[in-house]
Amino acid sequence: MRDDIAPGVFRPEIQGLRGLAVAFVMIFHIWPAALPGGYVGVDIFFVISGFLITGLVTRMALSEGGISLVGFYTRRVRRLLPAAIVTFLVTLAGTLLFVSDAWWEETARQVIASALSCRTGGLPGRPWIISAPRTRRAPCNISGRCRSRSSSTSSGRC
Repeated sequence: MRDDIAPGVFRPEIQGLRGLAVAFVMIFHIWPAALPGGYVGVDIFFVISGFLITGLVTRMALSEGGISLVGFYTRRVRRLLPAAIVTFLVTLAGTLLFVSDAWWEETARQVIASALSCRTGGLPGRPWIISAPRTRRAPCNISGRCRSRSSSTSSGRC
């Protein structure tokens, strides 16, 4: 096995790309006009994740003679779930401490939707159409019906 893909090896170039991705996401949220593409930071995170996961799965296949999806996802849940729970709890506590009570219910809805991996506006009783950035409507709405970009007729399921 090559040393540069061994587990636990610090990769400064990956940390640099992560830092760049965080900077792009922050710039987009603070000054949207400064970064018109907006999603470049998220795209960088996806590329990094794909690279790291491919290496992990390759090492698993070589060392264990195959890939266990249950084992793979079990390790992901064990690693990510504690941080997600802390994030949700800190968000709720911060909202209760620092934000007007007018926002408490909405924040709770957002946290619940995030915990359930739902779109944050699409909880039951909260129909919501996702709009693309100011120029056109997104091809799908919360009901899952698609809209053709060239016409307003439904074109099937998303």
